[in-house]
Order: sequence, then C-alpha cells, then structure tokens
Amino acid sequence: MMLSRYRNELIVAAALVFAIGGLVYKYVRYTSVVEANRMIVKELSTVHEAAELKKVWGDRQIVKKLERIRTTVPAGKMLWRLKGRRLQATFRDLQDAKFNTVVSTFLSSAVQIESLKVDKGAQGYGLEIKCKW
Repeated sequence: MMLSRYRNELIVAAALVFAIGGLVYKYVRYTSVVEANRMIVKELSTVHEAAELKKVWGDRQIVKKLERIRTTVPAGKMLWRLKGRRLQATFRDLQDAKFNTVVSTFLSSAVQIESLKVDKGAQGYGLEIKCKW
C-alpha cells in the first residue's frame, strides 16, 4: 500500500538512476575512445619517425660526406680503413681547427660511433674513431 502511494516518485527516481548511469557510461566510453585515438596518433608518429630515421641511416651519400674529411686532412697524418659500412680512421698531430672540423663532421653525419679515442700530444691531437652506418 505504501508503494502505490509513492509510485510516481519511485518511477522518477528509477529514471534518474538510469539517466545518471547512462551519463557515466557515455563519459567512460568517450574517454576510452579519446585515449585510444591518442595512442594511435602516438604510434603513427613513432612509425613516421622510424621511417625518416631509416631514410637517413640508409643514405648512400654517407660515404661521400665522410670522404670530405680525407680532402681536409693531409694523407701523412691519417690512416683510413673503409670496409663495407664500417670505417676505422686514425688521425695524428691534428691542430685545433682541423681536429674540430673532423670531430664535428663525424658527429653531424648519420653514423653510429662505436669507439672514439682522443689523445692530446705535444704536436697536436690524436684521434682514433670506429664507426658504422
């Protein structure tokens, strides 16, 4: 008997509970879709970045860029061993300007430096570098 008296109020309360439940469900679904879109955009940017890096690292002009070093340093101060995609170069008695040019050329090119040894002597700098690409 008591329920029949408050039947309209119970219907309104049930409708409010369903409406609030629907709003919560809609908000949760919306945030999950937004998060999924964010992850997709992040993955796409990673794929694009990997493709660009592959293009840079696969450049066949890297050897020509590194060959410019051979023209700036006299042959008597340099030992150059190029085998495939690996380079082992040894420089000795380099003055400050030549040393900076050689190091900046290696650092600005797309090579992976495996070892780098620098020695400061009385005549100048000595540099031994092993790199691959």
